Amino acid sequence: MDFKKKRWISLYAGFVIVALAGNGYAWSVYQMPLVEKYGWTISQVSISYTTGFLSGMFISLFFGAKLRKMFKTRTEVFIGGLLYGGAIFMLSQMTGQLWQLVVLHGMVGSLGVSMSYPVLIAYSQEIFPEKPGFSGGIMAAGYGLGAVIWAPLATKIYTSTGDISSAFFYLGITFMVGMASMSLLLFTPPEGFRERMIKEAAETGTGEKVRTARVREVVYDIDKPELIRTPLFYMMMVTVTLGIACGGMIINQGSPIVQLKFGMTATEAATVVGSVAVGNTIGRFLWGTVSDRIGKVETVKILHVLQIIFMSTLLIVSSKTLFVLALMGTTFCYGGLACLLAPVTGELFGNANISANYSVAYSAYGLSSLLGPLVIANIRQTTGEYTLGYVVAIVFSFVALAAALFIEKRANQIRKENVAGQFEVEGAE
Repeated sequence: MDFKKKRWISLYAGFVIVALAGNGYAWSVYQMPLVEKYGWTISQVSISYTTGFLSGMFISLFFGAKLRKMFKTRTEVFIGGLLYGGAIFMLSQMTGQLWQLVVLHGMVGSLGVSMSYPVLIAYSQEIFPEKPGFSGGIMAAGYGLGAVIWAPLATKIYTSTGDISSAFFYLGITFMVGMASMSLLLFTPPEGFRERMIKEAAETGTGEKVRTARVREVVYDIDKPELIRTPLFYMMMVTVTLGIACGGMIINQGSPIVQLKFGMTATEAATVVGSVAVGNTIGRFLWGTVSDRIGKVETVKILHVLQIIFMSTLLIVSSKTLFVLALMGTTFCYGGLACLLAPVTGELFGNANISANYSVAYSAYGLSSLLGPLVIANIRQTTGEYTLGYVVAIVFSFVALAAALFIEKRANQIRKENVAGQFEVEGAE
């Protein structure tokens, strides 16, 4: 079978893998059962969550590129699946020591996810070079779907058995077997495949957008050492980190927000949380596809503007329906920004070194996942409400929008300089 057809199998196998790894988004449903079983505080249980984000960021930043060179995608994801599923399974064997939770979930599990999700995001750019937004959106949507699938399933297992260890036992086996087996369907693209697909896309009608993307790849075709020396990379980190942090505030505190504002019960709030998760998932797929049509940086600018509108709505509306829709809107934008991190990296700095470059850029996701929840939680603790948090999110969005505008302007300047340089070379010949 030609790889052009086989890659669809790999894409959907990757979707299943990241959906399994997306269990991390459902972590909030495990917290209270762990508190009740082992007598820990919520703050103690949260240590493993924070450790997980820090570990993932550290692994991707310092070891991501090395792991890509050491293993093929299939092998790395296979190992990642065994590590993540095995870590969740071993949580069912804990004896009540907090360090066990931190090591298993916060370190081993995080290593497993770091060898799966960011690897597959970069892989999607390699197998669909002419549709980076679409393929990246598929993978990101699968990861966001984790909360929709695993939160209710874990809750059902827990309520039926009365022991959270049962959920860890059954889900751990599911993740381990599912991720490892699906990884066997990740095929390696042949030599020259990226160039062939871009050329075919340019010749079959979708033309201008693909040709524009190809010019940008040539202009920003740099490797990891060059990447961390260019100011444009840090502006990208600013626009993505602050943008994702805004949606992260809502995802982290969605249930308490509606309980406080409208007096909802935990069960009623859980329905809202589910709606917010759906907005996140839809945003990941939709905005990735849109970005292939209008451009990656252009899409990022639109998302920041929409985020400002949705956060402003949270400040002024009193209608429960409008408020919940605005919450969904913020995570709709969050999902879009999350799925665009890899395509934006490729558009600005080229796809030739996308795996190594994305391993560095992925740290923006970890930073935002710490920044947003930390800001909104501290605001709630000090003020007793969330209003100031929406104001901070609006400020974040304006700064992120300014960074995106700078990126667009600077990218256009470099592109023009490159074209002028090509004309000079041709004239000299």
